[in-house]
Amino acid sequence: MQRLWLIEAAKYSVLPLDDRRVERFNPDLAGRPQLVKGKTQILFGGMGRLTENSVVNIKNKSYSVTAEVIVPNSGANGVIVAQGGAFAGWSLYAKEGRLKYATTSSGSSCST
Repeated sequence: MQRLWLIEAAKYSVLPLDDRRVERFNPDLAGRPQLVKGKTQILFGGMGRLTENSVVNIKNKSYSVTAEVIVPNSGANGVIVAQGGAFAGWSLYAKEGRLKYATTSSGSSCST
């Protein structure tokens, strides 16, 4: 069975196996070039989903989020911007007309 598995793995080019999940996802650790250079980025309404490699990498770094938000007279509720994955993420959102921020990392969470 092991031999058959190795034959099939070689046949479909899945070798070598790589269990460095965290390192592969962080361009700084993996040594990959980044699409976005610098420490700031401007996002606009209606941009939709952006891939992880098309935004500033903030993994294991201090960061701040600044947003210019126009709240209609009727109030606001919902996500303004969010970034996240399998292990961590953050969100800037409106709840009952007030801006809120929430973050999680490796099972912990914080909300303000």
